[in-house]
Amino acid sequence: MTTKAKLVIFELVAGIFGWGWLVAVGFAVYYLVMAVGFGGGWTPFFVAVGASAISKWLARGFDDNKRRAAVEANLIAKGASHEETGRAWLEAYTGQAVHRNNGELTMAYYNLLVVNENRTLATAARSLSE
Repeated sequence: MTTKAKLVIFELVAGIFGWGWLVAVGFAVYYLVMAVGFGGGWTPFFVAVGASAISKWLARGFDDNKRRAAVEANLIAKGASHEETGRAWLEAYTGQAVHRNNGELTMAYYNLLVVNENRTLATAARSLSE
């Protein structure tokens, strides 16, 4: 599967779960009003809150996977190894830059910082398809 196809699939699935999250939040508000104002049961409210939390978690996870696929493909195209790209993504994602070589950042982490500063995800994806 090409990188562009992966990005499209991740975006599509993240969007589906994002809309599911919005719909579940709407149901949660409705069931909250019904439970507080009209004596309805609390179980549908808690089910809707749980469904919205799971949908939000999945949407964010697929969005993170989309960003990771784009960044890793870009770093590999620039000559970084798979190990360096994995380490760079982990360091950037967790916010824990590991300094090596007398305080200098690893090449992959430096490239990741440059990619994040100078390119949007759309620009990175366009450059991958060329």
